[in-house]
Parts: sequence; structure tokens; C-alpha cells
Amino acid sequence: MNMLLVALHVTTCRNLYQTLGYSIDANKSYWILLEYVNGQALDDFLSHRRHTLQLSNLLHIAIQVLYGLRQIHQLHYVHMDMKMNNCMIEEDANHGFHVKVIDYDLAQPQNTTLRCWRTDDRLAKGWWLPPEICPARTTTGKLHTSQQKFTVKPSIDIYCFYWILMDLLCGAETAAKVARQSIRDVSNFPTYFTGFLSSLRQSGMVTQADILESLQLSIHHDPCLRPSADGLIDILEKFKNKVDLAHMPQ
Repeated sequence: MNMLLVALHVTTCRNLYQTLGYSIDANKSYWILLEYVNGQALDDFLSHRRHTLQLSNLLHIAIQVLYGLRQIHQLHYVHMDMKMNNCMIEEDANHGFHVKVIDYDLAQPQNTTLRCWRTDDRLAKGWWLPPEICPARTTTGKLHTSQQKFTVKPSIDIYCFYWILMDLLCGAETAAKVARQSIRDVSNFPTYFTGFLSSLRQSGMVTQADILESLQLSIHHDPCLRPSADGLIDILEKFKNKVDLAHMPQ
């Protein structure tokens, strides 16, 4: 039984889908009653609505994802599979957006030691996953052949969240392209990323580039250097306030 689902039975975080109850029957089978989320996966939602959303809306969505992650981390778990279709979004009667982080099947207690995923492992094919999970995917992978295990840390979710943020700000195709480059060519990625940010600014996406640059440590190959969910929330809330002020009527 996924113990994170049990832990969620006593939480009230609005950005996680809730465990309403659980039991064990006479055959020792586990039954879990989960909240019904009446919404869409975030990637499906954006495929139809991206053109109608302002930057402030996108930042609001990203911050809510982080609220969910922060709660999971405070429960001493790591989600381990943070991606767009593991975020559900509901729209209320006032056209406000409400996000819930879902799917805790791969969630693990923090500081658990796991075997590194092989390149032929189905789970390792996700371009949004950090290098410590599957070091053989990186250009320096051969230097890590002795590294057969990794420690489950919140920094894994932070790395994955960065690509959710880039998807929100720049689109799924761009996020996948940049993420794959970060894995494919580790040593040259800083130069590549500087050029990418420059191209964003030249195309008029100055604030988006500033946001991605401010959170760049989230995808550092050293997990110890990645910020916490709280740190990211603080940065994104400041950017959102700045964007909102810029669009207030004078």
C-alpha cells in the first residue's frame, strides 16, 4: 500500500487530491477511497487553452503545482514522477484555475536508496527526469558506471518541476528540446542555455527568460544545489506580483 496516500488522509492541502478513507478487507486487500477531480490533465488543458492564458495565469498554475509538491515534501515523501499529465486542473465558476498534483504510484519516502534506472527501463525514457536517476543517459554517464544507486531527495521533484514551468512558459516542444539537450551534452549545456535565453529575449519573451534564468539552479546536475519548493514559490510569487502590477490600470 502506498503510505503517502495514507499520510494524505490527514492533510488539507488543496493542491493534492485527497485520500478520503482506506481499509483492509478480510482477504487482506487494501481499498482506498480517493477524491474525484473534475478537471483535465494540465497538458490537455493547455493544448486547448494556452492561447487564452496570460503570463499571470501561467505563473498562478506553476505556483499551485509547487504548493502541492511542498506538502508532499513536508510529509517526507518525493513524488518521483512530476510531469504535466500528473497535474490536474479545474476551472471554477469564476474562471479561476485550481491545480491538483496527482498519481503517487512511484512516490517514495525521502532518503530511500534505490537502484539507478537503466537506459532501457521504460521509466528512464522521460526527458523530464534528473540525471541521478539514470546517469547512463548523460554524456558523462560512463564516468558513473559504478554509481548503481541513488538517494531519493526532494531535489528530484524540483528538477522535474522546472520542465513543467518551461512547458507553461514556452510550450511542450521547447521544454522537451532543452531538457534533452541538458542530458545529451552536459559540458556544453551552460553555453547552449545562455543562447536559448538570449533567443527568448530577442523574441520579446523577456520576463519568461528572466524567470527561467532565476530558477536555473533547479536543473543543476548536482542535486544538492537545487533549491527547495519554498524557495521557488518565493521567486515565482515575486515575479507574479510584478507582472500583475504591470498590468494594473493606471
